[in-house]
This record gives sequence, structure tokens and C-alpha cells, in this order.
Amino acid sequence: MKYRRLGRTELLVSEVGFGGAGIGHVWGRTTDEECVQAVRRALELGINLFDTSPMYGGGKSEENLGQGLKGRRHQAVIATKVRLQSENDRSSESAMAAAVQDSVNASLKRLGTDHVDLLQVHHQVGSERGSYMAAVGPPPRYALLLDAEECLALGEAMQRVVRDGKARFIGITAWDGDRQAIRTILDSGTFDTAQILYNLLNRSAVDAPPEGFDDIDQGNRFPWPAPAMWG
Repeated sequence: MKYRRLGRTELLVSEVGFGGAGIGHVWGRTTDEECVQAVRRALELGINLFDTSPMYGGGKSEENLGQGLKGRRHQAVIATKVRLQSENDRSSESAMAAAVQDSVNASLKRLGTDHVDLLQVHHQVGSERGSYMAAVGPPPRYALLLDAEECLALGEAMQRVVRDGKARFIGITAWDGDRQAIRTILDSGTFDTAQILYNLLNRSAVDAPPEGFDDIDQGNRFPWPAPAMWG
């Protein structure tokens, strides 16, 4: 397994990471035991980056990840996320800070750890505030769409968690985000990482997709070349 530095952090992570949606039973029928065994097998193969979210299976992904890492937490880099759940959560700085604290505390309990290595914004970022379909359903489920200003405010609330020792670094998930809003957020220096769909078969985050492309089109949304601070 090869390892590389993650974003602006000091974390060395495996080039192949472990996506946590499946161990939250999101992609199909599995058992908790199968999920736990998958985590343990990933560790055996040298994978140390585990990306999860409280939104994956209503917390089930974090629970299964915590079980799989029991006794081996020191071998893993845990990345989880936070999502504001209601308009009230975005109504003031204090409400946002309380929502972040509640979410992180619940995640830590499910994961069976006292800190996560990376805490990420689990929202799309647009040119203005609103909402978007986060899951097709049925029934369809919607999440809050943040603009750059609100995302940065959420980042400040997440920094409090870092100061409390409950997270080491913070990041954004930039999937389907507005290009200029993402640029503004990255240029601010608030976040240490940015996660987006980009691989050998799907380069649409930085290049126009070829004719007949049938994967998720990221719409050339990610700033490229990356800002200097990202190396």
C-alpha cells in the first residue's frame, strides 16, 4: 500500500481509502458482521483512511466502523462529517455551534473514540442558500444548501471542536458544488481538505467529460490548478 499526505494535514493516508456508506447498509443488503469484517480486512490490507458520516444508515456506518476498529483505533485515520438538520440549526452562530457539538458527540459515541482525525462539512455549496435533494428515496430527502459565507461560518463552529480536542482537522465535501463558492472557501484557508469525485474514469471535476459519459458529471466545478496552499 502507498501512502500520501492528506490535504494540508499532517496525516499520512493510504492511497486507497474505505468508503463508509456500504457499512451503513446504504448500497444493499449486508449484515453488521459482514460490515465489521470488511473494516478489519481493510486494515489487514494496509488501508488506514476510513470515511464515514452520521448520515450513512442513520449512524449505522459509524457504529460498524467503531466495532471494526475496536482495539485497533491507533491504526486508523477516521474521517466523519457533520450536517445541519434544520433551518433552526442555521439560524444563528450559537445554534450552529450547538448543532455541530451535538453531532460530533453522537458520532464519537457511535465510533467508540474520543476524537476523529477529520471532520467534514456534509453539504453541497451553492451560489446562494437553499436546499437540494440529498437522496432520491422513496421518499426523497432534502438537505440544506449552503453558500460560501454560511459554509465558512460552519467551519468556524467546527474549529471549536478542534480546539476541544474532539477533531484534529476539518474539511469540506465539494461534490456538485458551485465553482466560485468552492474557490472562495478554499482560498479562505479555513479548511484543511476538500473531498470530491475524481478518478481515472471520472475527471469531470476538472475536465469536460467525453461524449457518451454516463457517470456523475461534477461539472468542472473544482478549481484547477489547485490553490497554491494545497500544494
